[in-house]
Amino acid sequence: MNFLDLMTQGGLVSQLVAALLLAMSVASWVVILWKVWLLRRAVGDVARSTAAFWQSAS
Repeated sequence: MNFLDLMTQGGLVSQLVAALLLAMSVASWVVILWKVWLLRRAVGDVARSTAAFWQSAS
């Protein structure tokens, strides 16, 4: 039984579970990509802060 058969011939519970799993998977990927973006931004901020620290007069 493939996914299309499951969606067309499955009951309400199996369709809701599949939809919930898909929604949670998408949400997980959104969180993963958001964290990657934040981490890259933080690395850039650290590099700029370190450069500013070493170039300061006092």
